[in-house]
Amino acid sequence: MPRGNVVNDNFQMEASGWQHERFVEWLRTQLRRRGWNAAELARRLRVPSGTISRWMTGERQPSSRSCDLLADVLDVDLDLVLTLAGHRPGPEAPEPDDQRAAIIALLERITLTPDRAAGLLGTLTSWLELDREQRRG
Repeated sequence: MPRGNVVNDNFQMEASGWQHERFVEWLRTQLRRRGWNAAELARRLRVPSGTISRWMTGERQPSSRSCDLLADVLDVDLDLVLTLAGHRPGPEAPEPDDQRAAIIALLERITLTPDRAAGLLGTLTSWLELDREQRRG
């Protein structure tokens, strides 16, 4: 846990120098994609709606426990959420809406059986061929 932060009700921490803009932008995008509002997210996380409000204003930083819950509820990579929430430094700050990173994160979370790998490889290979054909004219 970062120094100088006080945990409040295990869901948020007092913000002290936290750069919340990227997290808020990312979270708003996630809600918009799902057609949810902050109240719906609070309901799904089983936290008070004021908790989400304080995250969105940057008044409070989501705790690492909250990040874990967010990752599960939103079905996204926990490392991405922890990085955006300021708990982990990233080698590079991830783009909040990077589709490649989202796909790679999902790939790392699934059980890649031989059948799934073959299906995924076949799909990606066919898309690559389509791209090559389009570039040729």
